[in-house]
Amino acid sequence: MNYKYFIIGIYLVFVALIMTMVFKSCGQSIELETQNYYAEELKFQDKIDAGNRGLVFRDSFKIVSNKGMIELQKPITAQWDSLRLEFKKPDNQKYDRSYSFLSGEKEQLSPSEFQEGYYNVSIVWYENGEASLIKKKIKLQ
Repeated sequence: MNYKYFIIGIYLVFVALIMTMVFKSCGQSIELETQNYYAEELKFQDKIDAGNRGLVFRDSFKIVSNKGMIELQKPITAQWDSLRLEFKKPDNQKYDRSYSFLSGEKEQLSPSEFQEGYYNVSIVWYENGEASLIKKKIKLQ
């Protein structure tokens, strides 16, 4: 058997497919850089640094139900000027909540504002302009 024409045909189909992919990829405009790339990188690095500072307190912060209210239990050693709690419900964005507290305020929330289920919680506190971040997954009942 002579496979000469079969091999030439396969080769030409392969070359045609490669050329098609090259021309299609040249026609796309993919923006990999932004005008303020360095500023965005510094902003992202601040988030990473905040997460690293928050790791020390990860197990110390707890969200519990106390006397019919949802309360944040925090370590005595953690000090802050302001604190922000962000509750995000993965299956229903309508129940996402965000709360801000100043130093000295009681971190209590009404359970009627929440639906039962799982929430992704971000605890962000600022001390002398530096942010610390803790992310947790909790179940509210």
